[in-house]
Amino acid sequence: MKIFARTAMALTALTASLVSAQNYPAKPVRIVVGFTAGGVSDIVARAAGQKMSELLGQPVIIDNAPGAGGIIATDRVAKAPADGYLLLLASNGPLAVNPSIYAKLPYDPVKDFALVSMIAAVPFVVIVNPVVPVQNMPQLIALAKLRRNLTYSSAGVGSTAHLAAEYLKSIAGFEALHVPYKGSPPALTDLMAGQIDMMVEAVPSALTYIRSGKLHALAVAARTRSSSLPAVPTTAEAGYKGYEVGSWFGIAAPAGTPREVVARLNQVITTGIASSDLRERLLGQGAEPFADSPEDFGNLLRDEIARWARVAKSAGIRPE
Repeated sequence: MKIFARTAMALTALTASLVSAQNYPAKPVRIVVGFTAGGVSDIVARAAGQKMSELLGQPVIIDNAPGAGGIIATDRVAKAPADGYLLLLASNGPLAVNPSIYAKLPYDPVKDFALVSMIAAVPFVVIVNPVVPVQNMPQLIALAKLRRNLTYSSAGVGSTAHLAAEYLKSIAGFEALHVPYKGSPPALTDLMAGQIDMMVEAVPSALTYIRSGKLHALAVAARTRSSSLPAVPTTAEAGYKGYEVGSWFGIAAPAGTPREVVARLNQVITTGIASSDLRERLLGQGAEPFADSPEDFGNLLRDEIARWARVAKSAGIRPE
């Protein structure tokens, strides 16, 4: 009898889960962003969230929870109820880079999440304050080797921008002092104010300042030039072939989220990315929009974890 009772309870729970998934979403959905408002993560999340809200028929609320290189927000979603109402703006920093920066994380980037879909990828750009007397990458490297007190800012210790700059230092053979901030906006503010010399940052965060002349772009760290910055050479064109770094963004739910909910969210994102208004909004911010399957997203994440482990090792960064 106990076996039948347990079976009945399991079937009841499964039925309830399926009914809940079919009615999803029945209330507002939150997307947790592990970085401050105004940064590239926030820009992508708000653009995607607006379109998702239209397609889901429920408000999609962006919840900024910065701190510890995205660990706080990522861990919060990892431990949330697996019902699809608290999602993560997944990015390569917390999920792919952090395993190479921190010896122990409160979450497993692969096991603790149900990946939904990618949203966009963005290249990084090497930028300087216009008063820094350089016009290109070779001049910047030469100045860094001459002065030996060049400073660079980032969104924080362990951020993708931090690792990207350390990687550049290792392959170009120069030294620079890292000045971490709590997010990209304050790092960019001090860069424009002349408190910092250089930065390696995602194109969407720096684009407005580059276009206005408040910052000078030296090279885009991608295989091809950015459609948002067509006059800026790639790092390969500048003489540093192989230096390609950037960020990617997607949506992830807690592990155990019903497959029907994940499928619904994937459909919404795929439809949204195909829409001209969201594509134009992301492209206008320097992001390259694209959606994929949960399986492809998972393969990308595993490849990225391995890639950034190699970068961290090459740059001499050890987990702490």
